[in-house]
Amino acid sequence: MCDSTLCAQLWGSTEFEWFASPSQGRSGGLLSIWNSNRGKLVFTFSGTGCHGVCLQWGVDAYRCVVVNVYSPCQLADKRRLWEDIIMSMRGFGSCLWCIVGDFNTVRRLNERKGGIGDYGAWDMEEFNSFIRDMELIDVPLVGKRFTWFRSDGSMMSRLDRVLISERWSAHWGVGFVEVIPRDVSDHFPLILNHKVLNWGPKPFRFNNCWLSHCGIEGVVRAAWEKQVQGPWAAQRIRVKLLNVKNALKKWNIEVFGNVDTTIKSLTNELKELDAKNEEYVL
Repeated sequence: MCDSTLCAQLWGSTEFEWFASPSQGRSGGLLSIWNSNRGKLVFTFSGTGCHGVCLQWGVDAYRCVVVNVYSPCQLADKRRLWEDIIMSMRGFGSCLWCIVGDFNTVRRLNERKGGIGDYGAWDMEEFNSFIRDMELIDVPLVGKRFTWFRSDGSMMSRLDRVLISERWSAHWGVGFVEVIPRDVSDHFPLILNHKVLNWGPKPFRFNNCWLSHCGIEGVVRAAWEKQVQGPWAAQRIRVKLLNVKNALKKWNIEVFGNVDTTIKSLTNELKELDAKNEEYVL
């Protein structure tokens, strides 16, 4: 059951709004979350395997519609999904449109690998017709060829994509879709990028689990009270903070083990297996 508490945990702050659609049968539900300081909700709508939010976005108050897709498997249901999106776009066509998610369909044969039998020729033809008729732009994918892997590695497909309208492209450009490493899911997370930004060095990350340990106060106090030298107070404070950071990192490994390194190692191992699997079936 989706509620504000769950959304706050997923989002990481209280500055958000959300819209959810419940699961239907064996198909999972949909959840859209956005920054409430940037986008003001105008309206929502739901259809077969999708829902959309219209947001008044940014200082220029552009009306943007983001459609969240979790497509059904059967072609008849996919047709209803595409028709629902078509009707919505025709009804609110002046907005900037972004349609994103699991379309459960590929556009070309080379977007699938592994498996035998029918590759869904009708699905591909009608999906391509939908994209062409609505004048949508299929944002290019970088980092990987496929976005879904069967758990045993025998099949892989590009089921997930981002489609944008020409109005969206005129405002923000086409950009690219970045595929980032997955963990337990059989789908890869996607990030829509419009430009590359250099955010500088990564900040020090404080693990909340540290607060549950009785020894943390002593570690921080001992590191902070170390004598430091420097002509200016700001410089001395910087050195003290660096001492605390280094002490906590060392203490974390000694008490909790190198959890971050273990997670990163397992994620990299999975990434390597996925990369090999794109070249040949395991």
